[in-house]
Amino acid sequence: MWDLFRPLVKEITTGALEVKGYIPPCLSGTLYRIGPNALYPTPCTSHFFDGHGMIHSISFREGKPLEYRNRWVQTQAYMTERQAGRVVFSGVGQPDLLGQFIRFARYFISSDSKDIIRRWWQNHQGRISDFSPFANVANTNIEWHNNKLLALWDGGFPYGVTPELETIGKVDFGTKVPRHALGFCAHPKIDDRTGELLGIGTSLLPPYWFYYVIDPSSDVARVCPIPMEQMSFIHDFAVTKNYAIALDIPMSFSIVDIVKGVGTFRWHPERPTRIGYWSRKGYGEMSVRWIETEGFFFLHTAGAYEEADGTIVVLLCRYPRSPLGMSTCAARKFRSSGEFQERGVLVKLKIDPHRGSVIQEQLDDWSVEFPALENQSLGAKVNNIYFLATDSAFSFNAKVGIRKLDLQRGTSSFWQPEPGQIPGEPIFIPGTETKGWIVTVVADRTLQQSRVVILDPECIESGPIGEVILPVMLPVTFHGLWLPSLN
Repeated sequence: MWDLFRPLVKEITTGALEVKGYIPPCLSGTLYRIGPNALYPTPCTSHFFDGHGMIHSISFREGKPLEYRNRWVQTQAYMTERQAGRVVFSGVGQPDLLGQFIRFARYFISSDSKDIIRRWWQNHQGRISDFSPFANVANTNIEWHNNKLLALWDGGFPYGVTPELETIGKVDFGTKVPRHALGFCAHPKIDDRTGELLGIGTSLLPPYWFYYVIDPSSDVARVCPIPMEQMSFIHDFAVTKNYAIALDIPMSFSIVDIVKGVGTFRWHPERPTRIGYWSRKGYGEMSVRWIETEGFFFLHTAGAYEEADGTIVVLLCRYPRSPLGMSTCAARKFRSSGEFQERGVLVKLKIDPHRGSVIQEQLDDWSVEFPALENQSLGAKVNNIYFLATDSAFSFNAKVGIRKLDLQRGTSSFWQPEPGQIPGEPIFIPGTETKGWIVTVVADRTLQQSRVVILDPECIESGPIGEVILPVMLPVTFHGLWLPSLN
């Protein structure tokens, strides 16, 4: 049976990649993709969030594909399971109660205790990963900062990785990080003007959220608490020239659901969604202003900027409620059908920072996710966006393809691959003599292989101008980036 989540069992490096069509000679660099890849697959790793992070790279030189390479991110959790020769850590959809209890106890004790107790727990590593009650699998997103790749996951600090995919180690940004902080959200922002890395971190203890400003050398420049009533799920946030914007959605961490064995987070339909914004120049305990609106869920922003009159604009993929089945049953259904429980549509949030008001405007009626921007400068006005999209509810059997929205002209275009082929997140590669290129990794259900597809952003509906056939079928990857040649 075709399984888009089936893990790869070996790390390989291979050259002589087959090419179809035309590869632009200006492409010199490496395409990276990251996603979950279970070391020892079991029913406990049946959720699509589960599995140790594996990074895939496809390198090019002047339009010629050189090699494909894949490596696990060697987190502490990965090394523990590799040494044990078996599954040690439980998954999102089927929590291991004993292991979770040990890790939670260690977390709370080590967060505020005498050094002798903390040292004892630090030495008790059998079923524990890092300083968190969750196993840091570093499997969700990848960014480039301070001359290294950062493998990111919502429940832990990033792991540094070389361009050749060798793991450097955990990046905890020095001693200014609060002891009970769990880490970063999976989508920090990089200010291309200052070189700063901006992130939202979480904690199971008050104040529950932190705003981090990391300088270009990976040291904490500022860490600012964001007081919250409880720890709510945050995967992405937005940054403009003068503001940072984070959404407190009504999905919170639930110890009760973990004990029941039904999941990790609970959706609260009776609660509002709160939009918080603050000045990027703030220090200490920032002055966060909150706006309440009807409850909704989102995973990814699609850019943010400020208009001439000071209005803050945030584009995001909005769902009426969480589409993520956090139980094993819901995860197995998604693995077999790819069906999302809700549809996500592109909306524009127009925030008046002086009046503390927000207007929501739906820009499109297609189901969209994984947005990619042409202008990748932080805080720049958004004109063209590329999405993984379908005109119906998302599933593996739907008409899924890559969609371009031109917000300035109000036009759109769409490319759908052949039946049985599922594309992934689009990535925009800026050009030199041309506007640029769109690349995506397509899983071919018929041939049981993956291929890198290159599209012309001026006419994506015309289909691929070139393809690189990969030697393996990649399991699902969430996010990636293009890193130009460093030579």
